[in-house]
Amino acid sequence: MATKPTYEELEQKVKILEKEFFERKKTEEDLRHQKKRLESLIEYSSLAIVNLDEQHNIISCNRDFEKLFDFKESDIVGRNLDELISGQEDLGNAISYTKKTFMGKAIHRAGKRRKKDGELIDVEIVGVPVIIDGKLIGAFGIYQDISDRKREEKRIEGLNRLKEALLGPETLAKKMKRITDGVVDILGADFARIWLTRPGDLCDSGCTHAEVNEGPPVCHHRDKCLHLTASSGRYTHMDGAHGRVPFGCYKIGRVAAAAEPGFLTNDVTHDPRVHKHEWARELGLVSFAGCRLVSYDGAPIGVLALFSKQVLSLKEEALLQTIAGTASQVILVNKSLEALRESEEKYRTILERIEDGYYEVDLAGNLTFFNDVLCEIVGYSRDELMGMNNRQFMDKDNA
Repeated sequence: MATKPTYEELEQKVKILEKEFFERKKTEEDLRHQKKRLESLIEYSSLAIVNLDEQHNIISCNRDFEKLFDFKESDIVGRNLDELISGQEDLGNAISYTKKTFMGKAIHRAGKRRKKDGELIDVEIVGVPVIIDGKLIGAFGIYQDISDRKREEKRIEGLNRLKEALLGPETLAKKMKRITDGVVDILGADFARIWLTRPGDLCDSGCTHAEVNEGPPVCHHRDKCLHLTASSGRYTHMDGAHGRVPFGCYKIGRVAAAAEPGFLTNDVTHDPRVHKHEWARELGLVSFAGCRLVSYDGAPIGVLALFSKQVLSLKEEALLQTIAGTASQVILVNKSLEALRESEEKYRTILERIEDGYYEVDLAGNLTFFNDVLCEIVGYSRDELMGMNNRQFMDKDNA
């Protein structure tokens, strides 16, 4: 027969039950606090975060996730994340990485994901598995938009390719065209152009600017003007009124004449410095930028300019300035080479006319240049002497 517990035993059991109750209550309260802290962290994080169940279906997401992918949380709860935001070409990779996450491994990668309107954006992705008591119950997907970073990387790559291409043995005109092509490609310009400072050549034969005799657009420098040398994008033609631009007139001439160090506007349809607002509006143009090309001493030698349908940031303006600096270097190097060639041609002409035999050799003694008088002296034709070693005809002459 079981004995009844004593009062002391009952009191002890009650104390044990009270302790267990309060410990459980404290644990539940701690869990609630932790949950609230986690929810606050997710909600006010600067990263886009989505909470997933074990099938990778969406349980909840924060406001940054809604903003990044343009979805409302109420519209996507219960939907599969991969099917929702993965681009079709990247769906297989997304599912592969999802499986890794649900094997209990965190993943970190970059890839493309699809917004609500179908636009693909570059994102950095972190997948964090949620494990409780050794059991995998879900995951958090953390996303950061890296489109700007990718765009910058692509632009730097484009700039490096452009600089490499400009090292080739091409004419100045072809190199200027490479630069305007590069501006259109790298900065997404609607069109880009380069004008170079050259002597006025159409003042008396068809230049429309030369005929203006009053108002701000009057051409005051008949000895020089800006010649359109390269044009890419929407406009590739080189004729028309923009073929010649006077110094100090219009946007291009003002930049070249140092009336303004540079020119940037993101409101071409209203900016008073832009004189064709209706034309810009019809084409959907938003921004214009012009950079002066300068010599080593700062004198203007041309202008690089672009029109774009997008707002130009300060970073993009700085990149345009970098390209303008490269263009200036190319022009100055070309001028130096032209001056060197002219000097060599004059030198060669003088040597051809002297009455004595003259020749030049490389380090191996092979002829690289000689005049006609030498041919007469040694008795060889020009074709026979070309590439001949000087010992050959010197031995013959001494024989």
